[in-house]
Amino acid sequence: MSVKLFADWQEARRFRALELEQEGWSQQEIAEGLGVSKGAISQWINAAEAAAFRDGQPSALDEVVRRLFEALDLISFFTAGDKETRAWTLRRGQTALDAAETIHSDIARGFIRCEVIRWDDLVECGTRGEVQKRGLLRLEGKGYAVEDGDVLNVRFAI
Repeated sequence: MSVKLFADWQEARRFRALELEQEGWSQQEIAEGLGVSKGAISQWINAAEAAAFRDGQPSALDEVVRRLFEALDLISFFTAGDKETRAWTLRRGQTALDAAETIHSDIARGFIRCEVIRWDDLVECGTRGEVQKRGLLRLEGKGYAVEDGDVLNVRFAI
């Protein structure tokens, strides 16, 4: 599983510029769409990097982040709602209760259960409703070891 992490908003805009360039947008269209100068786009998109992006090769930053996650034994899990999807970081082997604590201490204090969907299943199905229809949503307790790429919806009461 690959999660795209950005160092800052400028890196995210640069990544989006590469995506748009791959889709065939001109540099002028990209500049207008992102609200930056055409000169900035020219600096962001060099031929070698654009070719590597088109080929799906990870950037140096992606590789550094991947190796750090590996060395520190970290995983990512997600929370997703109507307005926002967010990635969170945990050490491998930590539990659903630890994940709830990472999100907010009140959620951990009132933890009841956790709805778990594998990221790949959610992407394949497209919606939570379809995931439920296919029986891929699981309910897990406090001791569940969160896995890399899990999408969690923590049920809690305070």
